[in-house]
Amino acid sequence: MTIPNRKSVVKALAENYDLRAGKTDAERKRISHMFVRLVAQTLRKEDQNWGLLAKPHGNNYEGYKVDGLAYRDFNGGVCWLIDIISASESDEAAPAWQVQDKPEPLEDWRVPPPTKEPPVDPPVEPPTKPPTQPDPTPVNLAEVLTKLNHIEVVLQQLLLREFPDYEGKMWVGSLVLKPRK
Repeated sequence: MTIPNRKSVVKALAENYDLRAGKTDAERKRISHMFVRLVAQTLRKEDQNWGLLAKPHGNNYEGYKVDGLAYRDFNGGVCWLIDIISASESDEAAPAWQVQDKPEPLEDWRVPPPTKEPPVDPPVEPPTKPPTQPDPTPVNLAEVLTKLNHIEVVLQQLLLREFPDYEGKMWVGSLVLKPRK
């Protein structure tokens, strides 16, 4: 059977994907698998034979092979494995296209589940220092008390002052006020 070579699709998708982003083995495994899942979903749009390989034991992520696709062959009753990440789960991880010589049983072929999470965690911004408030301008309390006393004196004078009553009348759209006698 001839397996379609889709290395160009793998490389194109890898341009926007950091396969080396994880800091721990678990993060790298998840990142590798999410990339494989993205490639499988993309390839299935043109050929429904692309999928994932169920791998419940050994090196797997959520029960699937971490770094490869599966292409089903109904005539042969098998599925063929294609590794699409070389040195997955390492600082050397890179897109690849390596068809494996030994097929796997067809019953291990799976439709890729929908992606529920972003392929790579968004970068974490380092915590920023809260903005510092400028030092308050020093205040002379004696000056403040002097001004308050002055305000208090002016208020007392206003309260003691007598204000005349005014009467008003409208005169051609204007209000005219004059003190009452």
